[in-house]
Amino acid sequence: MEKRMNKKLMLMFMTLFAALVVLAACGGDNEPGDDPSTDETPTEAVADNDDDNGDDNGGADAGEPFDAFAAIDEALERTGFQIAFENPNEMIEGGTLRYGFGSTVPLSGIFEGVFTSTTTETDLRTFTHDLLLFAGEDFFPSNTNSLASATYDRESQTVTITKNIESVWADGVPLTLDDLVFAYEVISHPDYTGARWDDNMRNVVGTQAFRDGEVDYIAGLTLSEDKMELTIEFYNFTPFTYAFAFWNIPMPRHHWEGIEVADMPEHPRARFEVLGNGPFKIDGYVPGESVRFVRNENFWRGHAQLDEVIFEVVDPMIAPDVARSGRFDVINFPQSLSTEANLAMDNVTFLGNPWNNNNNFWLGFRMGDWSDDESRVITWDEPRLSEDVRVALALAVNHLGAANAFFNGVSFPSPSTYWPLRRVDWIDRSIPLRNDFNLELANQILDDAGYDQRDSDGFRLNPDGTPLVVIYLAATGSEANINNRHLELDNWRYELGVDVQLYDGRLVDATVQAEAIRYNTSEFDMFTFGVMFGANPAPIFCCSAYSRHNNTRYSSPEWQYAFDRFFDDRMWDEDFVLETVQIWQEAVADANVMFPTNMSINPIMAVNNRVANFSLAHNDGDNEIPGLWNPWLWGLTADDTYVATN
Repeated sequence: MEKRMNKKLMLMFMTLFAALVVLAACGGDNEPGDDPSTDETPTEAVADNDDDNGDDNGGADAGEPFDAFAAIDEALERTGFQIAFENPNEMIEGGTLRYGFGSTVPLSGIFEGVFTSTTTETDLRTFTHDLLLFAGEDFFPSNTNSLASATYDRESQTVTITKNIESVWADGVPLTLDDLVFAYEVISHPDYTGARWDDNMRNVVGTQAFRDGEVDYIAGLTLSEDKMELTIEFYNFTPFTYAFAFWNIPMPRHHWEGIEVADMPEHPRARFEVLGNGPFKIDGYVPGESVRFVRNENFWRGHAQLDEVIFEVVDPMIAPDVARSGRFDVINFPQSLSTEANLAMDNVTFLGNPWNNNNNFWLGFRMGDWSDDESRVITWDEPRLSEDVRVALALAVNHLGAANAFFNGVSFPSPSTYWPLRRVDWIDRSIPLRNDFNLELANQILDDAGYDQRDSDGFRLNPDGTPLVVIYLAATGSEANINNRHLELDNWRYELGVDVQLYDGRLVDATVQAEAIRYNTSEFDMFTFGVMFGANPAPIFCCSAYSRHNNTRYSSPEWQYAFDRFFDDRMWDEDFVLETVQIWQEAVADANVMFPTNMSINPIMAVNNRVANFSLAHNDGDNEIPGLWNPWLWGLTADDTYVATN
């Protein structure tokens, strides 16, 4: 029997998350954020070498907490960013929209949902794939105007997905919920090494037995005879389970016939030969550089407005030039170039919606390794860096100074370890974040902990007299980010006296950074990373002992206790939810292995004035808002792009 959520709980979740719709609607499809060391997403930390007394917090009075929410409102008023571009002109038929993606990282070329691992891959997937279910404003499945609907039964601990509309893949083969079962089978397969095998997937009855080879089916998946209804049974069932803690992206079984799971991630069918059910399909691909999407004539909603979309990676530093020239219709704009002069160009409209941005960026420390055999993190008995060193390093960077000096005030120190932009009432501001820039305290911590002896170069020694060396894994990027990183290093080395050295002696490509983190490269101690959360509020993707994207590779009994509460049946009670969130924030603060650094207005989009139906508004669950993630509604009002006159 379907259980209806009571009004109190619905109101509780109405304002629950800051999830970007593409992730909120992906059924647990949480993605790690784009690397914050590239200029398309601002860096976390900058040392301010003009001040060494620890009292400069970037402009606020010493001792006063930084009000990130007021800063966001001020930035929006100052920049004039709009959420949507309302083009009054009539759309033309078809046309080619050129989408410029400012990035220093080549395209990975992965389009199959079970293998994607970055927000860029997810954004591109929206051209080729349409989800079964979308999230409404309450972030629960919307049961209107989607391919499927969902109901839940708390007593039986199940979610039932019903495919209401007949539709086909781009090759004309019918799409059924057996294709969703196939996705579960791939993710649960013992040869699957992607990020989707996590606590959410383990929570489905029978997936672990399937992965262990004990059975050849997943017991918790019950498919109807006509393959149009699928019931998913869970071991633990909370409101968050219904908030897309289940997989929502079908995978065409017929397309993958005869291909082993171990071979799938590198196979062309996961890349430029991907088969989707979305508004477009791939018709050309230049590895790492560009993708040509053409209209999918078999799209179930009807023809996309555009004939094609050309998606091209460009140097983010040329964003102002290509926007002024009209080379691209849409381009994401770096924060470091969001100057008054650039924002004044008259041929584009700038969009920005921070209230949809659920990125959180972190300074992290390596605390263990990932075990493929056990599919979990193995935390070291003795960390490489002591807690005192980790806290001191976190305190010695100036996030607010970075925002003002390098990113035009559209990046802000994060006010919380947990969803900074929604449910402000959940934030415990008494919990220390170690991101408030205090060099005096950082130095005092190290002195008191026995790191007061120095070598002939002025660098601190360990209490036993051996050199204290910290290897920092950081990615390169724009000139602003490179300068930022070097100032950061200067502060650690010369203001704090810690010999922080770059991994491999240099700033590395962001892809190298990601691979070093993922594949247990042992030659680094400290790194930066970003996480983009989806609709489910349990911090599974970044922090679970069973998530490959637990980049710190840390877990502990206290950490796991806080984490396990998110799966407790008492999460149906709002007071228990609030208590759980507080306990989780305390656990993160007490561990001192990952420190929240910054959030930002991201993305910032420069949209040419000939573009229609383009918005950063939250998807309403009916997929009718012409947002960033609904490219089938995008259109053009003129044959040629507009060129700036100023």
